[in-house]
Formats: sequence, C-alpha cells, structure tokens
Amino acid sequence: MLARIIVLMMAGVVVMTLVMVMATVLWTAEKNNESAASDSSLMIGGGYEALEEALIAINWDYSSWTAALDNTNERNIDWLTENMGAGANGDSFGLIQITLPEDWSSLVWTKESLETVSYDAVIPENIVREVHSILVSKPVGKSVNLAFAVNLDGRIYLVAAHLLQPWGEAPSVPINTLPINLMARELSDEVLSGLGSSFLVDDLSIVTDVPDSMASLPIQDISGDTLIYLAWTPPRPGAELMRIAAVPLSIGVLVFLALSGIVTVLARNSANELVRREDEALKIARTDTLTGLPNRLGYNEHISKLRLLGGSVAILFIDVNRFKDVNDNYGHAVGDKYIELIASKAMAVVGDNVLFARIGGDEFAGIFAGADAKERCVAFSRELTHELGDSVRVGDHVFSASLAKGYAAGDQKDMKLRELAHRADAAMYEAKNRGMKEALEYTPELEKDAKWEAEIVRCLNIALEDADEFDVVYQPIFDVNTRKMKSAEALLRWHSKILGHVSPEKFVPIAERQGKIEAIGRWVIAKVLLDMSEYEGLHVNINLSPYQLRSKNLVNEIVELVEELEVSPERITFEITEGVLIEEPDFAAFTLDTLRDHGFSIAIDDFGTGYSSIGYLRQFAFDKLKIDKSFVDDLGLDEKSESLMTALAYLSRSLGLEIVAEGVETESQFNILKELGYDQIQGYFLSRPVPLSDLQDAANAPANTLQANAVG
Repeated sequence: MLARIIVLMMAGVVVMTLVMVMATVLWTAEKNNESAASDSSLMIGGGYEALEEALIAINWDYSSWTAALDNTNERNIDWLTENMGAGANGDSFGLIQITLPEDWSSLVWTKESLETVSYDAVIPENIVREVHSILVSKPVGKSVNLAFAVNLDGRIYLVAAHLLQPWGEAPSVPINTLPINLMARELSDEVLSGLGSSFLVDDLSIVTDVPDSMASLPIQDISGDTLIYLAWTPPRPGAELMRIAAVPLSIGVLVFLALSGIVTVLARNSANELVRREDEALKIARTDTLTGLPNRLGYNEHISKLRLLGGSVAILFIDVNRFKDVNDNYGHAVGDKYIELIASKAMAVVGDNVLFARIGGDEFAGIFAGADAKERCVAFSRELTHELGDSVRVGDHVFSASLAKGYAAGDQKDMKLRELAHRADAAMYEAKNRGMKEALEYTPELEKDAKWEAEIVRCLNIALEDADEFDVVYQPIFDVNTRKMKSAEALLRWHSKILGHVSPEKFVPIAERQGKIEAIGRWVIAKVLLDMSEYEGLHVNINLSPYQLRSKNLVNEIVELVEELEVSPERITFEITEGVLIEEPDFAAFTLDTLRDHGFSIAIDDFGTGYSSIGYLRQFAFDKLKIDKSFVDDLGLDEKSESLMTALAYLSRSLGLEIVAEGVETESQFNILKELGYDQIQGYFLSRPVPLSDLQDAANAPANTLQANAVG
C-alpha cells in the first residue's frame, strides 16, 4: 500500500514536472518566434533601404555632372553611350533612361544593349511626368532623394531619379527644362536571394497578396501607393526548440529526471546559438560596411531609445568638405580610404557613452546624452580637428582634411529630438558656408543669416542673367623706381538693381559657397580679355578663386578665350591665395603648371595672411609674390614690421620672384619699400581703382594724379 502511494506520488511529481517543462518550452518557443519575426522585419526593411540609398547615391553621382548635361543637350550619343550607358551593366543598375521634358523624348540604355541607344522609353511617360513634377518642386541638389518602385511588363524595378545638372554651380536655365536621369535596378530573384540570405531568410519573394503565414514589407510606387510586397517566412526558432525537446521528453518517465538536465542544456545551447546568429544579422543591418560604424538605421534606433529615456542631448553633424572632388580627382578607392581614415580618427577620441555613426556617403553624426552632453560634444569636435590636422595623406595623395561641423544641444522636455537634429544640420551647413574648422553651435541668428544669404543668391542669379549689373575696374601696379604703371589688377564691382552697391567682401564668399563663383569668374575673365583686346599692351592681373581652380575645364576655357580675342598669355598674370595650396596641393600644382605651360604668369596673393609656408614657394612655380597690406600698414611705426619686410624682399630675390607690396597709402611707406628693394607697389598712395577709360592716363601721367575719377 505504501509502495503504491510512493509510486503514485512519484508519478504525480514526474507528470507535473513534465507538464511544467512542456509549458515552459512552448512559452519560450512562442516568444522566440515573435522576437525573430520582429527582428526579420527590421532587417529586411533596413536591407531594402540600403538598396535604395546605394542606387540614389549612384544616380546623384551620374546626375551632378556638367559634361553629362552638356552632351545630353547636344545629343552627343557616342559620348553618352560610352560614359552614361556603359554603367547599366547590371552590377549596380541595369537601365538608364534620360528623358527631355521639352518633348518627353527619351534616350535609353539597358544591360542587354550597353553599346546601343534606344529612343523608346521603358519607364512610361505618365510616371516620368509625375517624377518631374516632384523634382522641380524641390531645390536642385543632393537633398532630392527620390526612389520608388515600378512594374515594367511584369518585372519590378527599383528606380532612382534626379535632374541632370551642372556640378558645383546653379543651372543657367530654368530647372523645369533640365533633363531627368532615371536609373533602375530590377528586383530579380538573384537580388532578392542576396538580400534575404544576408538576414537568414531563404524565401524572400515579391507578392501582391500576403499569406497569413508570411511577414511582409510594402513597397511603394511614385504616387506613394503600395505597388507590391516583399514577403518571406519569418524564422521560427521555437520550432527548433520543440524539435530538440521532443525526443528526450518522449523517452519516458523513468529516465525523465536524468534527461531533463540534458534537455535544458541542449535547449539553452540551441537558443543561445539562434540568438547569436540573430544578433549577428541585426548588427550587419545596423552597421556601415566600409567603416564599421553604426549606419543610419543604427542612428535612428538610438534616437528612438533616447526619446524614451529623456534628459539632455547634444547632436553633432559632420560633413566632409569637397568629398566629391576627392572622388572625381583621385577615384572612389581613395575616397573610401579617406572616409575610413576619418572614422578611425573619430573613434580614437570619441569617448564612452556616445553613438558616432556614418549616416551618408560623406556625412557623420554624433549623439551625446547626459547633463554634460554639450561640453563633451564640443570637446570631441576639437579633438577630432586636432587629430586630423590640416591635411591627410591617402596613399600617394595629400589633400585638405576639411570637415564642416555643427551641433545643437537641449533638453528633451523643451524640444523634440527631430527639431534638435534639424538645428544641428542647419548649424553644420552654416559652418560649411563659413569655411569653419571648429563646430558651430546653432543659434536663432543662423536663420537670419540664411535668409540674407538666400537674398544675395537670388540677386546674383538676376545679375548673372543681366551682366550690366557687374563691372570691372582696374587698380594700377607701379614700378617703384620709375613710378610708371607696369600692369593693373582687375577688380569686380557689383551694383545690384535690388540691393544697390554690394561689397565684394560680402558677396564673393557667398558666391563661392553657393556655387556661383565659377560663372562670375568666367564673366570676369571674358570681360577683362575683351578690354585687353581693345587696349594694346595692357598687362592685367586676374584673381582666381580656389573654386575656379578645382574646375577641370578652367584652363581650356581660358585658352579658347585668349585665342578667340587674340590676347597674348604673356600679358596676363593669375593671382591665387595661399589657402588653395594646402587644400588641394596636387590638383593646384597640375592646374598652375598647365597655365604656365601656356605662357601665363602666376602670382601668390596676400602672402603672409594664410598658411605662409616657404616650402610652397619652392614647390609651386610662381613668378610674383604679393605682400599683404597688413604688413605694409606698420612700416615706419614698428621696427619688427620693417625687419619682416626686409626678410621677405630677400626671400623673393633668392627665389627669383618679383615682389609687389599691396596697400601702400603713404609716401613714407613708399620710400621705405623703395629703399628695401621692392620691385612694384600697389595702393591708394599712387592710384585707387579706376575705370578702363581712365587707365590710359595711368600709363602716361605721373603717379598721384589719378584720384579724380577713381572708384572704390
């Protein structure tokens, strides 16, 4: 009797234990299934977003290409086929269609016919028209990120679209007349298989109706409507747990107590392995493959977590200045190494409790949380600037390590993180506009500065259409010993019909930042050469902006003009400032050498105000050295100033350079410079800038008599 009771009690214990174990396994399995389904949706969504971003980046790179726009307008099919159509080889995209809004005709290349253009549009006109209306409603530039899906004869394509536009300057025609560049990549079985396998999904497919058993991601067309779904069977790690648990649980009650431990260990190991694999896939989805930093998905998730935690936050945005120039001049491989270098330098100084992410091709973001978030943000920015230095070396190439950085800080109880990020972005763009090395903090005044700059840009666009607003005056440069004019420096003046007279100090920096300086520079060069063609024997100095020097077409444009107007290159000296030498030394050296090979002279302007390296004078082939006015001002008042000017005169003679002193305003300054052996002088003491009509007087009349008709 007692034995029976003991057996029944043991059986009851075993049964209860089995039930509890089974219930625990079932509950654990279901929770694993739910978590895996959620994670797979996040990963597939992130992977599709990465496909979109990659196609958008390639499309923007092809679209922001002056040569592509020019050859499209000229219908140069051979050039377009070789440079545009050849890219549609299926690796990154398999279809490129350029549509001209003037008559909605199209040029089409596909991976099946790379070397042959088709004039039959593949992407229908009604869709292209809708794309066009969206693109022309936004500012022309990189900020227009348009991607959508389209059904072409039963095959689904991912499409990115952008207006073809000149690089680095505003279009010279209304933006609604610019060609539309559409690039498409088919969401083929191969693409879907690659996307799915990256995240442990082996049946990713396109459907229009989603079965209840499958997870899905809606894919939208150009109108924002759902075109198709990406569907897949979500991982069910719970089934794996049940499979492992079923065998030992069925062995029987007599061995249950011994095997229950084995079941637990096996289940735990299996669960751990599944978790590890899922974590690895999640990490891939949230990580930038080039730098190993969190990507935009990781950044967005971190922002979401901070919203729940609340408290003080500082957000720092960083943009790599002139990154497209690095890619264009040295190749994408060098550009990638440059991005990797910046990332490694940043991670070396970023500190703890900070998320530092790469959120775009040349954009980074840092998120700092806590009461001292702002202070840590500022400290990190300074350390990164110090760590990078003024220039970096990537392989055999050296170029400026120039980053634009802006940040905003605040408490989440006062503003949303989205607004904080918007402010940081605005500060970063203003820092980029100002050419600042340190991070700029957002202030309300930035909005006012942005409005003023927008008004200047608007008026510059009007001026470029009506060149009568611009004028060129000339400030004579005199021989010190004879006081006779040797040459003249061309100076731009702008009298806006809306703003009145605008100082070059105010509008030139804005024109450089907003991509207008190349167009203005071309006008100045053309105007000066036309004046020179009418004034035989006149030698002129023309200033070149660093932005003009980066243009690959600069030398060809200048040579064509001098040949057309029959002006000898020996009569022209181009003045450049020191900054361009350190920002782009390789490209600057090539451009300057090419200009000298054509017979032009080169002068370094405002020497001593920038980076001031004697090594640059040896490295680059200059003809003249122009000493900045700030050194001349103290002559006769400060012995150190005279000693410095003496040393500069000796330096120029030892290097075989002519030396010119700028900003000479008194007779005392003139006499000292003459005694020190300076070759030429320029300044109000002898002549202010004068119109071309009065320049002949400067060549014949004694100096100091040219003030009556001078202009500021």
